[in-house]
Amino acid sequence: NLFTVHQGNVVSIRDFGAFVKLDGFYSHGLVHISQMAKWKVDNPADVVSVGDRVWCKVVACEDDPNKEGKKKLSLSMKLVSQDDGEDLDRQNIEAEELQNRARYSGGSNDNKRIELGAIYNVTCSKCGGHG
Repeated sequence: NLFTVHQGNVVSIRDFGAFVKLDGFYSHGLVHISQMAKWKVDNPADVVSVGDRVWCKVVACEDDPNKEGKKKLSLSMKLVSQDDGEDLDRQNIEAEELQNRARYSGGSNDNKRIELGAIYNVTCSKCGGHG
C-alpha cells in the first residue's frame, strides 16, 4: 500500500502534526506538520480539525518498535489534492524522498561524539579573552 492515496478522518491533532485513521487501515497514520500543506504550517489546527475528512498519500510504512506486529504509517496531505484525491506526485519522486528521510532519521547511538575543542580553545583577537 506504499505510495497509495486514501481518504480518512483526523482523529487527533498535536503540535507536530495530525493523526489520521485511513479507511481500510488498522493503524492511525501521522501527517507531519511539514506534510500538511504546500505552505509553511505553524499550527496544525489551522489546517485541519478533529473529524475532518482528508486525502492522504502513504509515504512510509515501518514496523513499530514499541508495538510488535503493528506498523507506523507516515502520510502526506500536500502530495494529494484535497478537493478530489488526485495524486499530485504520480511519479512518487517526493514520496520516495520522504520515505528515505524517514528511514534514516531514526538515528543510532553509534554516532561519533562531536568535539568542541575548536570552539572552546580560541582567543578573541579584540579583547584577548579565552573561551
